[in-house]
Amino acid sequence: MKSVVAKEMIERKPLFPMLAAVRGMLPKNKIAHQMIKKLILIEGGEHTYKNVPLKNLEI
Repeated sequence: MKSVVAKEMIERKPLFPMLAAVRGMLPKNKIAHQMIKKLILIEGGEHTYKNVPLKNLEI
């Protein structure tokens, strides 16, 4: 089994820890796959979603 320190994971893929946390909270069935597809994670402050209300999350 492979273990990775959170700091190294954030340096490689900054959005992966957030995605893994959300995925862990979802039910373990096929509905979870549909919900993950709807999840939008954006790195930084710039985005192309002008008409969608977004929430900023400080990490």
